[in-house]
Amino acid sequence: MSEEIKKIDSSKKVIVILLIVVIGLIGAISFLSKIYSDKILELNKLKGENTKIKSDLNEVNKSIGSVVDIEGRSNDLKTNLTNMLNNYDELIKMDKSKSDSLNFEKSKIQGLLGQINALQSQGNLTYSKLLKMERENETLREIMKSYIKEIDQLNQLNKKIKTDLDETSEKLTTTETERDEYKKVAEETSEKVKKGAILQAYSFSSGGMELKRNNTTKETTKAKETIQIKSLFTIGSNSLSSAGKKVVYMQIITPEGRTLQTKSSNVITIDATSIPYSEKRDIDYENNSIDVGIYYDMRGVKATKGTYKVRIYCDGSIIGSDSFTLK
Repeated sequence: MSEEIKKIDSSKKVIVILLIVVIGLIGAISFLSKIYSDKILELNKLKGENTKIKSDLNEVNKSIGSVVDIEGRSNDLKTNLTNMLNNYDELIKMDKSKSDSLNFEKSKIQGLLGQINALQSQGNLTYSKLLKMERENETLREIMKSYIKEIDQLNQLNKKIKTDLDETSEKLTTTETERDEYKKVAEETSEKVKKGAILQAYSFSSGGMELKRNNTTKETTKAKETIQIKSLFTIGSNSLSSAGKKVVYMQIITPEGRTLQTKSSNVITIDATSIPYSEKRDIDYENNSIDVGIYYDMRGVKATKGTYKVRIYCDGSIIGSDSFTLK
């Protein structure tokens, strides 16, 4: 009888333990259910807030669109860019020796025009994108004005060209207030500083040199007499460029399209492209104009007849170009 009572007591203990476990599980499930419900409510609240933010942003965009004439300003921007392209065509006619540099700047303007047209056709032209492109336009305009100044000094432009440039200057002046506002913002960006720091070379005098009887050299236009090729030029002042020691590279391209080199290892990298160079010279640049002369020794190699191209590089950019002909 005593054994049976013990078995009954043992069974009761098991049942009690199981009940405690079940009650605990029920409590845990209830707790987890509440947490899940709270998270669902919190998620729904966040979705609602996100929807409100999107709605507010849409309202802001509508407000901006109602205040700013995006279409009108984009058309004005395209007109300014087109006028700059026409100005560059005139500059190329005046000084063909700078055609490489001028065409390089034209390609930047054409790229910006293409970007505007693409955004307009896609309906994706926003105020912020328009503002960024207007800043780029101001940078390109400043570069163009520096070319106008240099060529005007070097070539004593005729009356008709001067009149055309004066008209262009008057058109640029009409947007002076707006330009100054965007210029202030653009000066705060590193991109403009980088572009503005590129040096410019001008006043080129390039050609062949022959050896005289007294072992001095003088200029020549005859290929058979050429023992040396020289290029004299001026690097303009630039307060944005870093001062100090710089290396200036000269590339001479023959009429056959080959670069003259004393060593095949004479190569520099420009915009991720390997460019062979003919000769180089170290200069001490103090942000002021400096006259530079670079000479390439033919070392017994006979020069061929035809037109040679000269390109000058510094700080990873082309800074000027020239050409000459040997008969």
